[in-house]
Amino acid sequence: MDLGLTNLTEHCIETGDARPVKQPPRRVPLAYANEEKKLVDQMLQQGIIQKSHSPWASPLVLVVKKSEEKKVFKSLNVVKTRKQTEEANTWTIWKAGHTIPELKKLQEEDEAIGHIFKWKTDGKRPPWRDVESLSPATRHYWHLWESLFFKENLLFKEFSKRDETADQIQFLTPQKLKPEILAQMHNSITSGHLGRKKTKAKLSQRFYWYARREDITIWLAKCDICQANKPPVKGYRAPLGSMPTGGPWDRLATDILGPLPVTPRHNKYVLTVTDHFTKWVEVFPVPDSTAVTCAYLILNDVICRYGCPLALHSDQGRNYESDIFQELCSMLDIRKTRTSVRNPKGNGQTERFNRSLLSMIKSYLQGEQTDWDLNLGCLAGAYRSTPNESTSLTPNLLMLGREIRFPVEVTQAKVLVQGEVQVNPGDFVCELRERLQKAHSVARKHLSANAKRRKDYYDQKVNFVIYDIFDKVWYLNETRKEGISPKLQPLYLGPCLITKKLNEINFQIRLDAKGTRKVINHNKLKPYIGENIPKWMKIVEKQIS
Repeated sequence: MDLGLTNLTEHCIETGDARPVKQPPRRVPLAYANEEKKLVDQMLQQGIIQKSHSPWASPLVLVVKKSEEKKVFKSLNVVKTRKQTEEANTWTIWKAGHTIPELKKLQEEDEAIGHIFKWKTDGKRPPWRDVESLSPATRHYWHLWESLFFKENLLFKEFSKRDETADQIQFLTPQKLKPEILAQMHNSITSGHLGRKKTKAKLSQRFYWYARREDITIWLAKCDICQANKPPVKGYRAPLGSMPTGGPWDRLATDILGPLPVTPRHNKYVLTVTDHFTKWVEVFPVPDSTAVTCAYLILNDVICRYGCPLALHSDQGRNYESDIFQELCSMLDIRKTRTSVRNPKGNGQTERFNRSLLSMIKSYLQGEQTDWDLNLGCLAGAYRSTPNESTSLTPNLLMLGREIRFPVEVTQAKVLVQGEVQVNPGDFVCELRERLQKAHSVARKHLSANAKRRKDYYDQKVNFVIYDIFDKVWYLNETRKEGISPKLQPLYLGPCLITKKLNEINFQIRLDAKGTRKVINHNKLKPYIGENIPKWMKIVEKQIS
């Protein structure tokens, strides 16, 4: 079977001290003439032999193998020395891609190793005063003088494992070979794109050079496959932001909870509305989460009852980003804000209330999950009458100026209501206004202190990267497609280009040559420091410069 030929490696036939074989030509039997010509033409065509004028000359002799196939016998085989196979190790396997003269030349010409190679060849170690002006790498190898030795005319370092299980040798690697070795030890199919520690441990068994750890770290940081499929060692995290409010109805937040089991009343979702200042909540069971349903309830059951908010905050759900919702906010002069893509932390107050609401719903279910919509009004009332941790006051007091009367006060503690003092409407209004002002002042103080406490705690784990326009980044892959397992798809996509800085933590990025853009949070980005820059990105960079 013809396996072809390759120029990736060279093979040297060792003849030892044998004199060149030179024999006069002899006539080939006529019966073998055609067979001989066929074999010679075949070897010439395959590049196995070529015309030569060397002192080695021997006539062809055809021999018949056991399979009755005719082969060429070469007198060279008589004087060729056969090396005994040494104990196999990773070094002898790796060097098959290079000849020893090539490796020797690379070591001799290397800026750092070349000095050591010459000194070791001469057998003289120069004094430190002659070395201290050379490169850090050369000085480092000078300190390793006792552990350096020659093998097969190449310079190696003796290496002992910490557990003293074995002594190994490390090839002193020239600068030009580092990329090839790092690629084989990390990128190849037999290396598995392992992490820094495992790559370093594997490489240390075979090769040695100055600043090897730093080179491995940089190589892994530039490896696009690793960066796309592995999370960062320490997740990127921006400082905690804030959405301060100074009074009731300054900012409302809304969200859809569900889907939940469909009830006999055809409800499937819960529309929640919360006030950032008073923590007042409204909940509505709804059959769907369309823009029409949400806009109708917020207008008629929230705005018409309590007044227009200054701002309305939501996620990027289709219902909240629809033309109907945008027109409602524009008509009532409400500032519409939203979170970045798939970032529930941006609507944290509503998300936290949703968790509390689900806990309360589960507590009062009596076996049937289809009855979850029966007690939503009572559960919202219970939440509004409970002091909030952030304000230290109840939403009722901050919104209504008074605490609501509990059923227990009517049925079992009538003495509490019999002692109420009757006041005229004018005095009541003044008293209510004063009570609200005091309550709001206390709430603002507590909200400010609580926000600072949360920020101080959150910012302890900050890993913030300052991005600028036209920086190259990876972005978190949150797309989910039917038939594709999320566990087997890349964790990050990129590289992409930052085209707009909305604020310190939100950015607009360009994804591809088509100009597709996306707004994304800082915590879902990580810097791109690889070298595989897309063509469209290079064009953009040229246009900028």
